[in-house]
Amino acid sequence: MKDQTGVFHYLENRGFGTRKRLFLAIFEWEKEVAANINQEYAIRCYDEPDNNLHIEAQRKLYKTIKSVIEDTDGKNQVLICTHSLFMIDSVPADSINLMKRNTDGSSVVEYLDSFGDNEIKQFLGLMCREMGLSNSHIFFEKCFIAVEGKTEINFLPLAYKNLYGSSLAEDGITLVNLGGNGAAINFLKLLMKNKYDLTILLLDNDTNDSRFNRDKLINSYNESVDSITKEKYKKKVDSFFEERVIYIGDEEFEDVFSNNCYVKVLNKYREKNDGDGWERKTIEDLRSKDKFSDEIVKLVASNCAPKYINKPELGTYLGQTISKENIPSQIEEIFNQARKIANINN
Repeated sequence: MKDQTGVFHYLENRGFGTRKRLFLAIFEWEKEVAANINQEYAIRCYDEPDNNLHIEAQRKLYKTIKSVIEDTDGKNQVLICTHSLFMIDSVPADSINLMKRNTDGSSVVEYLDSFGDNEIKQFLGLMCREMGLSNSHIFFEKCFIAVEGKTEINFLPLAYKNLYGSSLAEDGITLVNLGGNGAAINFLKLLMKNKYDLTILLLDNDTNDSRFNRDKLINSYNESVDSITKEKYKKKVDSFFEERVIYIGDEEFEDVFSNNCYVKVLNKYREKNDGDGWERKTIEDLRSKDKFSDEIVKLVASNCAPKYINKPELGTYLGQTISKENIPSQIEEIFNQARKIANINN
């Protein structure tokens, strides 16, 4: 490369990062040129252009590549080969193709089978962000445990760490919070469609109040969204609920824990105003009521005001105080199934 004074600069004497930044500058210059000429349609291919670039440089590279498409009225299609999670998380989920090598040496291309309508494809990206999941989560995680309760969201990660000494994230298992989210039922459909074998749906045994019971999921059928006939969709939902759904508790998640567990939690975190300790019989008496978990919240409110307790806190306190031996067998079974799906052998 020759500068304005006529001096030559040999790129092979420069570091790889410097050469990459130079490539980025040339790329921006080429983009400006391409935007001002009347070109035919072109496909531009780049092999790991982000390699050795720091995050800010990768962000700049992505914006430049995106503008190549936008500034030429879509006459440029860009194909990028990358290992960068930042680049993967920056693009629309439906534009990603994942190349995987099988054990027999063959290669397969995986992609997110979304929906045909462009408006619904745009909704896909918004939905995943609302659920708190990045593209890299969706494509690379080994197992998804979907839950709808507030207690289990906080309890399960702590219990898993307690049992196995590693976190859910370390083992490639993602906990998906479906509860209280408007996009949840469509996200569950997305998992059913693309990650069927990697998904576990954890539901309370009493599913009358659930947005995710079988009948409600069937009634959410939308031909333009689900891209199959209603009869095929119904069979898929039936199969999903038979193979991928685990029901827990006599009625709900919270009732799998013993009276002793709750006594230990409340005596440690919510002492009574009268100074008396909590007793097992008090907890046992609540189990005959309509909603056990709600009764615990009410009980604390009437005995500990102004100190109250909510279900996320209850999940955290249970996870912090429970011993390995007292973790309910139903919860261990969920973890065992998730670890089997994630191919974790010990």
